[in-house]
Amino acid sequence: MSLTLKTAMAMAVLLLNVTAVYAVTSGFRAFTSIGAARLTLESLPQALPEIRFVDQDGRQFRLDQLGQRRVLVSFVIADCTRACLLTNARFKQIQEALLEAAEEDPRRPHPMLLSVGLDLARDRPERLRELAAVYGADPRYWRLVVPEGNAAFKDLRKGFGLWVARRSDGEYAHDSSIAVINGRGELERLVPPETSVSDLLVLAGHASHS
Repeated sequence: MSLTLKTAMAMAVLLLNVTAVYAVTSGFRAFTSIGAARLTLESLPQALPEIRFVDQDGRQFRLDQLGQRRVLVSFVIADCTRACLLTNARFKQIQEALLEAAEEDPRRPHPMLLSVGLDLARDRPERLRELAAVYGADPRYWRLVVPEGNAAFKDLRKGFGLWVARRSDGEYAHDSSIAVINGRGELERLVPPETSVSDLLVLAGHASHS
């Protein structure tokens, strides 16, 4: 084989590899699953796909069932012992604030809290009920759900730009952001899990009247 032919074949292989990398990294912009997920959220607010869930009572659930309420969404693993605990504690505090506000003005509209389980195998309705009981989740204010299956899980990841990865020990590393859905059912923004309760209430459209 001539040197010229060898060079041409090597260049062709290189070009194919570069093209493949370009395709799977969204034009070289995302070299990690986190980056690839975030690239889906470059323009917010954005419409969300229809995602089928099952709630803690085993009933089918969709986001449009919440009507025109603003919604705060967390992404959790029921058995998580790290960041999820912080998020669950914040949601408990938010629910307490909403309950207090309801006592003062029962007619005041309130946002919803939605915690989405990410471990399809273990975050089943019975486990979500246990978690709801631990934090005193009132379904009028705080629902716990899990994607109905792999297709719904894929829609969830795409719609919210989530990254979820299984570690070598079998546990999950995942996005701990809190999502804000506006009254039109659009994903409005993502905020860090350490965002204060008062700021989350503002984002939910439920700032204190005082």
